Amino acid sequence: MQKTVYVDEGSVHTIRCFVKEIPEPNYVKMTFRGKDGQKSEKLNISIQPDGEVTHIIQKVSTKDSGYYTCSAENTAGSGENTQQLIVYTRPIVVMQKTVYVDEGSVHTIRCFVKEIPEPNYVNMTFRGKDGQKSEKFNINIQPDGEVTHIIQKVSTKDSGYYTCSAENTAGSGENTQQLIVYTRPQISSPEDGKILTCDAGEYISTSVSVTSNLNPSNFSCHQLNGNSKLSCNITHRKDNLVTFNVSIQNIQLSNTGRYMCMASNRLGTNNITIDIIVERTEPRVPVTNANEGNMILVWVITAVAVIFVVGILIWRCHKRRAGNDRNATGGTSDADRQSERGGEVQMGLLPANGEH
Repeated sequence: MQKTVYVDEGSVHTIRCFVKEIPEPNYVKMTFRGKDGQKSEKLNISIQPDGEVTHIIQKVSTKDSGYYTCSAENTAGSGENTQQLIVYTRPIVVMQKTVYVDEGSVHTIRCFVKEIPEPNYVNMTFRGKDGQKSEKFNINIQPDGEVTHIIQKVSTKDSGYYTCSAENTAGSGENTQQLIVYTRPQISSPEDGKILTCDAGEYISTSVSVTSNLNPSNFSCHQLNGNSKLSCNITHRKDNLVTFNVSIQNIQLSNTGRYMCMASNRLGTNNITIDIIVERTEPRVPVTNANEGNMILVWVITAVAVIFVVGILIWRCHKRRAGNDRNATGGTSDADRQSERGGEVQMGLLPANGEH
């Protein structure tokens, strides 16, 4: 038997040995011992007239790697020989599927490449969140097949997918790992750095967004150099993004100041500032429309004039009726004339004290 045979994975292979002697062997068999050292039962074999003994493997796999022993026995004694079968396979790359790393730490990307024959090409590439692939990294390959790439200071730009690939004469193989970087919270608001102005007694509110892939994350807004706090309520949550509505109801002058909104987790804190100015509310005096006021004045004057004219007309009618009565009786007495004069004086038609 040939001592060592190399076979490609997936191929058809025949294990063969030759047995010849006089007298003819009365017993021939073939057994297998794998990598685990356990011996198998005898294999199905075919014996040719010329003494060739064969065992056919229809599709070679790594489990067929090991030692095949061909033995024979006759009346004169026994003999055997052993052959090692080495299966050439494409590289098998072992890599943890998902790894979580803290921002700012030192991290080693690692994979393991093993197979026979030894890989003649090993590579590691990176695909970030934007989908763009990087060039191959500087890697270190250990004798035991460990392949490593070291990130000295992890940042969010290192989040993505790392692919380790290897190639030999039997083919190629690869595996991919996702690296998720834990970061301190990111906080933002459309009012960051701006000044919000309102009147006392009003309601004021704005939105603040916090992004954090590490829980728990604490959030609060409070007045610097004061005791006021903003009410914080979650209005939207999706994946790692949380949106808060921060507000003050019935705001007062004492609420004027700079407010700091902070979000934190175990890796750190981020903050933004919002300035609020509360203005004093002046009492509001109702203002009458000028045209409306003029119209009212005209109506008042007109009403007074009408009343005056009506009074004169009534007085004149009364005077005319009295004159008619005197004519009917034959004259006017001194008392009546004096009464008429008094009435004219009162109405402003004649001057007092006989003045002309």
